[in-house]
Amino acid sequence: MKIVEFKDGTYAIRRWFILGYQYLDLESENIIWWNKDDTCFDDCLTTDFEYIKEKFKNYKKPKNEDYGKPITIDEQVIKSL
Repeated sequence: MKIVEFKDGTYAIRRWFILGYQYLDLESENIIWWNKDDTCFDDCLTTDFEYIKEKFKNYKKPKNEDYGKPITIDEQVIKSL
């Protein structure tokens, strides 16, 4: 995640996602990310640099979830299933 500045003097919090950059919605109480071409993208922008720094500092990154660990299974075990 990074704070970015646009040519018009506005700031946003940006992250890289699978299909491109996403921007944090600054108006929502929830954590919502928008693409630049979404209709709500304006909610991601502010001209207040101190506000964006504080929002960035206080943003809590999602906790790493435990999605399990891949294991190898012996071919004999597979054949017996």
